[in-house]
Amino acid sequence: MINEYIKNAGIAQLNEMQVKMQEAYPKNDAILLLSPTGSGKTLAFLLPLCADVVKNGTNALILSPSRELSQQIFEVLRSLKSGIKATLLCGGHSTAEEEKRLREKPSIVIGTPGRVLDHIRRQTFAASAINTWVVDEFDKALEMGFSSEMQSINESLTSVDKRIFVSATSSVDITPWTGEKPVETLDFTTETPNDNLKLMRVTSPEKDKLPTLQGLVTTFNNESTIVFCNFRDTVERVASALEKDGHDVVVYHGKLEQKDRERALFMFASGCSAILVTTDLAARGLDISQVKHVVHFEMPNTLETFTHRNGRTARQAASGTAYVMIYREHKMPEFLPKKIDEYKFEPTDNVLKSEFTPIYISRGKKEKISRGDVAGFVIKTAELAKEDVGMILLYDHYSHVAIRSDKAFAAIKKLDGAKIKGGKAKVEIAK
Repeated sequence: MINEYIKNAGIAQLNEMQVKMQEAYPKNDAILLLSPTGSGKTLAFLLPLCADVVKNGTNALILSPSRELSQQIFEVLRSLKSGIKATLLCGGHSTAEEEKRLREKPSIVIGTPGRVLDHIRRQTFAASAINTWVVDEFDKALEMGFSSEMQSINESLTSVDKRIFVSATSSVDITPWTGEKPVETLDFTTETPNDNLKLMRVTSPEKDKLPTLQGLVTTFNNESTIVFCNFRDTVERVASALEKDGHDVVVYHGKLEQKDRERALFMFASGCSAILVTTDLAARGLDISQVKHVVHFEMPNTLETFTHRNGRTARQAASGTAYVMIYREHKMPEFLPKKIDEYKFEPTDNVLKSEFTPIYISRGKKEKISRGDVAGFVIKTAELAKEDVGMILLYDHYSHVAIRSDKAFAAIKKLDGAKIKGGKAKVEIAK
């Protein structure tokens, strides 16, 4: 069964951490999984969980500290094609819609602490029916102030006989959450450093490092890049400067409305934007593949945050580079290695442009539209090759799809007003 899920997800081979989790899951009532960012922890706990649901009729609750991470867990679950009924409880959906889906008795519920607790208190979610409880990014959830919500949820889960806590760092205390049951700890955080990650220093001759950053990104050969800043105002200033240089840039931070955050992540993950300028909101919980460069425009205050930022690249055996930007008169933070090679470069005329353009289609999940429906609609109606169509993301009443930029505008002309699954669709550039 698990082998079939692995095949469906297109995974060639599980890593050691994922294998150990398959072995530990049936033998232990409480598991603490510690593994670095980007190591595949979501797949590690979903594979045995899905097998358990199918074989034993288990009902599971998966908590995560953010809506984005909850959605990503949901997407990984979908990729397994297990046939298991699952639903999301998080911001962006009306509680009425969520109540309707809960009445259909999903086997797996994925959500954020606040929204899940709200449903428990309104008695629209039967917490007493849950057998297995998973908390992903457990340390982050505590850091974000969800301790009281999770404690209340824990007290409501009266039938739980298996608890799994997942964290990217070992600095987490799960004692209050595990009762008297013994805990099996799978700790992969002490393994050797990621050999696929190269760390480079970039020295700025000016206190304002922006001109140096503007030159630096021109050396990246159109490769996917994340620029980390400490403050929202800095994010906006940096992004504005890079956009004026002609680069395809998108911003991501906590002050954005939820729909704008969703669009930003889609733009970057789908290749519709080459550069993501962000705060540490994007340092954890986001599974965006093929990020080649991470730039620390402003340095974080702790090694832990620095490590999480770097974890956005060099994921799943891919290679990547992290750049530490330092004004020439400033000292390197104490938590960094004593010696970091200098990245010497000459700015070029290169502009980082996206390969894909985001397209809006006015039909989504509520119209019973699937990814396959969208892919078939776009490829057949617009007469595109499969490689011309990239990421597809479904929302309740609309969809986003990435189409190769040189084909996008001609495709829109053919798609706008055409029928998808019996209904006409408005199709335009996603705003």
